Amino acid sequence: HVGYAGIVAKTDPNCSRKDLRYFIMQNLSFHDNFIHDTNAEGFYVGYSWYPARDFTCGQDSLLYSHEIHGIRIYNNNMRNTGQEGIQVGTGTKDVMIWSNTVFNYGVTNTLWQNHGVQIGQGTTGDFFNNSIRNGPAEAISLFGGGNNRLYNNVIANSGAAAVYQNDRGAVAGRNYQI
Repeated sequence: HVGYAGIVAKTDPNCSRKDLRYFIMQNLSFHDNFIHDTNAEGFYVGYSWYPARDFTCGQDSLLYSHEIHGIRIYNNNMRNTGQEGIQVGTGTKDVMIWSNTVFNYGVTNTLWQNHGVQIGQGTTGDFFNNSIRNGPAEAISLFGGGNNRLYNNVIANSGAAAVYQNDRGAVAGRNYQI
């Protein structure tokens, strides 16, 4: 019954610290957690806008996020998350998410925040052997940077598409395998 997300791992740019590209967060490992009854995400790893976000800081500005290299999220159980069970962004190298259970995701049913898993812009890597069940919207929303592989996942009772893939974050010459 936390007021926000279960686990947050990121540093957000803001008006006083607009450019975080000098920093790379590395070697994150989250495993064997039971996260339930959150108001927001189960896991919120990385920034949602990659590589930059238009933002007003007294005058129009761009905010630049940091990258994350080496993310491991495995053997976790998420239940009754207010928003996504797992959201990962800016994971530009060496990302693996596997053997997680996401059940009853997006319970607040907030538009664009009600997916089982969101693989955000800039994120590459493998997503496999996960179970995603019962939610109001897409089970998996993939906006990754390409070189993404989704396989051996079990999806049931999603309120919209099982997998929604959008290449708005794609890097030229990369691919998606589903």
